[in-house]
Amino acid sequence: MSLAGRMFNIFAAPGEVFEAVQPAQPATVNWLIPLLLSVIIGALAVLTIYSQPAVIQQIRDQQIKAMDDQVQAGKLTRAQADQAEAVTEKFLGPAAIRLFGLITVTAFNIIHVFWWALVLWGLGRLLLRADVTYAKALEVAGLGSMISILGSVVGALLTVCLGKISTLSLALFASQIDPKSLVHTVLQSVDFFDLWLLGVMTIGLARLAGVNWTKALPLTLAYWLAMEGLLIGITWFFIALGSGFK
Repeated sequence: MSLAGRMFNIFAAPGEVFEAVQPAQPATVNWLIPLLLSVIIGALAVLTIYSQPAVIQQIRDQQIKAMDDQVQAGKLTRAQADQAEAVTEKFLGPAAIRLFGLITVTAFNIIHVFWWALVLWGLGRLLLRADVTYAKALEVAGLGSMISILGSVVGALLTVCLGKISTLSLALFASQIDPKSLVHTVLQSVDFFDLWLLGVMTIGLARLAGVNWTKALPLTLAYWLAMEGLLIGITWFFIALGSGFK
């Protein structure tokens, strides 16, 4: 199976891809090329999203609302809020938002692949007691990142069509997202492409460890639930420091 075949078959037949990868010698291209693609396409998605006037206005409205909430809570005077808004407008304009987005998405995509490889290696070694190498786990994580690449493309298209930052999550069915709502935070965390990636990584772990996918699924699912719970908890904590959830 060629590299292109492995990268595209990961969408339809991940088991066959990992069956071909597992016995072969470690190949850097299996994770490096998908990683480079994820960085490039992620950057293009960021530039597309933050070039939409509606998205920039949405961010601006959220910044103004945050300042108004601080004034109403008595934490800032109106003059201080106006001054802060002026500084925000000057230093956090569209260009700065795009630059920050590019840096963030690049760092995230790189860390994402190496982190998933570490998770697969750890689960395989420590819990399944299998002879899993980090090099092979990295190939599985890299090829699996093709799912996230497709998610970036779909997210950018949804944002352009809907005029607001969107992903294919349960939050898409909410009429309006309140960033201070715990329920809405949970809805945003249930993303179709994250679940798809979880399924692919489960199959990858099963192939690496030489076990049935039913033995790998509880481990990857427990990891995903723990991580999502942690991220939701962190989000809840920081927003609660400001004005609390509704």
